[in-house]
Amino acid sequence: MLTGQLEETKSQLEATEKAYKSTHIELTEAVERISELSAANSTLQAAKRKVDTELQTAHVRIVTVL
Repeated sequence: MLTGQLEETKSQLEATEKAYKSTHIELTEAVERISELSAANSTLQAAKRKVDTELQTAHVRIVTVL
């Protein structure tokens, strides 16, 4: 009976370790994706600021001409 319990415990441990490794891989991929998206977001925010500035400049020029 003790041998059966030991085998069951080993099996559960292996399943837990496998789940841990899988979860760790998913976490690593998620962190990498977050980093990529943060970088893309920063780039887009900078582009938006540039466009906003250009639009404001164009607006001032139009108002000046009128």
